[in-house]
Amino acid sequence: MIKIFVRNLLIAWVLVFIAYMALHFLGFNSTHHERGDLLRSVLVIFPWSLIFINTVMLRALSGKEHNFLVALRFGFLFAIIFSLGYTLFIAFYQHAVNPDFYSTYRTYFEERLAATKPSTEVMETKMREFDISYNGAFPSYLLFFISSAMRCSLAALLAAALYRNVPKDASVQ
Repeated sequence: MIKIFVRNLLIAWVLVFIAYMALHFLGFNSTHHERGDLLRSVLVIFPWSLIFINTVMLRALSGKEHNFLVALRFGFLFAIIFSLGYTLFIAFYQHAVNPDFYSTYRTYFEERLAATKPSTEVMETKMREFDISYNGAFPSYLLFFISSAMRCSLAALLAAALYRNVPKDASVQ
């Protein structure tokens, strides 16, 4: 069971790495942020689908012992470990591979926001929120980790609920 868990975790990390490198080399994280926004949003499909696959594989291996709590435990563990590795990769990417990401993405975000003609207060609030989320400081990565872990944990909860073994009532035969 642990072998499948670790393999799926490594697959998720490799897929995210490949996807981010493809986005980087296509310029979607530097000059074409409008396309990059959409594609970065689609990246969440990798860990979510692997959480479901992991749950199905573990259910097949564990048989009758597989229940909601077992599935949730493995799914939640997957979510936390994946999110930690994902956050570390994002920090590495933003500081070593693409140090201009924040400045180019901030310019793109500010131009897109200004096109909606918001009030000065709204503009300042949105830009402060953006800076907190993407400035490359520890709190931004902590926020990224928490949001990633929460999204993946919700997927784990759903997978555990869908793929649990329901005890059969002996009188229904």
